[in-house]
Amino acid sequence: MALLTIDEEKCKRDGFCVRECPFMLINQTDSESVPFTNPGSEKVCINCGHCVAVCPHGALSHEKMKMEACPSIKKELIVGIDQVEQLFRTRRSIRLFKDQVIPQKDLEKLIDLAHYAPTAHNDQDVQWLVISGFDNVKKFSSLAVDSMRDTIKNNPGSTLSMSLGRVVGAWDMGIDVVTRNAPHLIITHAEYETSPVSEFYPTDCATALSYVELAAPVMGIGTCWNGMFSSNVPKWKPLQDALGIPETNRCYGALTAGYPKVKYYRMPLRNAPRVIWNQG
Repeated sequence: MALLTIDEEKCKRDGFCVRECPFMLINQTDSESVPFTNPGSEKVCINCGHCVAVCPHGALSHEKMKMEACPSIKKELIVGIDQVEQLFRTRRSIRLFKDQVIPQKDLEKLIDLAHYAPTAHNDQDVQWLVISGFDNVKKFSSLAVDSMRDTIKNNPGSTLSMSLGRVVGAWDMGIDVVTRNAPHLIITHAEYETSPVSEFYPTDCATALSYVELAAPVMGIGTCWNGMFSSNVPKWKPLQDALGIPETNRCYGALTAGYPKVKYYRMPLRNAPRVIWNQG
């Protein structure tokens, strides 16, 4: 099957698909001709779907992406900048959770939304691990604390060990400041050294988690980035083994998730952005 199928009756020969293709795989002889791809283009195409998305006439289908399978953009659902600003400014890092788990279908919805996040070379490399259940999450939190104990033991004079000492001390008093008694832990991981763009996988995973944390409040769900957990995964084999992440993969980020126990009524301030404008 050809990489692209173009309906010649619908095609207006306007060349949008030609100009949009990031790898310049689509060509057009002249303004009267139908666009085409050269032999071998399927080996280079990253299946981004831009050619399908940019055609205003619905004339083009991709081998991996049929035009009819790609929903049209609904203008009535496009949000304004004011809504976006409030969404960004009202997102809070949630550390107090209700004693209630999130339904499986809602977690699936969050991850389904997040898998539309951009990835390097459109590799779509992000993989997910969702840990659910208060006791289950706490079990993994305990393993992270064991990793911290090991760091304190082997690097007693480091600044890191002194900081971890407070975390371990709180844990020993029955206070979980690692996963904060959350009912869920959402983890991203990806293979490493298996792709020319694997160096970007940490960014891809972090971007996908950002999509989760921005979509979550719309569903009444709160999240918090958990570097305290994810940073201990590569350091502690018992934690790696318990998570069951493939040996070819690395954990590149984690969020705790649950229903917030408190509401917020104001948008806190942040420092002004530091920007260097280079305008030539």
